[in-house]
Amino acid sequence: MLNDFDHAAGLGDRYEQENRDFSTENKKSKLESDPDDCIGDPIENLGTRKTDPAFFLEQKSDEPNLLVEQLLALMEKLTPQQIDLIYDLFGSQRQLTEIANEEGKSVTAIHNRKSKIIARLRKLFAEQGIL
Repeated sequence: MLNDFDHAAGLGDRYEQENRDFSTENKKSKLESDPDDCIGDPIENLGTRKTDPAFFLEQKSDEPNLLVEQLLALMEKLTPQQIDLIYDLFGSQRQLTEIANEEGKSVTAIHNRKSKIIARLRKLFAEQGIL
């Protein structure tokens, strides 16, 4: 029979295995194999702003992004409903199912609308020689 110490050790091993952070382990092995391609030791950077995704999103650039400005200009050639769908999907990051339920349409119909809008924007970008 197992004594209490063996049982606790077994549980500790099990919890350690279940709670492994494979992302951090992958970063550690990448650091060991190619240190020049990493931002530093992942354990040391766990609590720093350098590794916080919000830090990158909060950074403001002094120069406006030319591609974003061109996209906004080309979006003026879309219908108001198309523009609303683009803002719902990419600006508000709403799900297709949420938009479909709100509009009383199928998810497939909303997906097809999104695909057509993206195809139209690609065509407009190509006409402008942007992409």
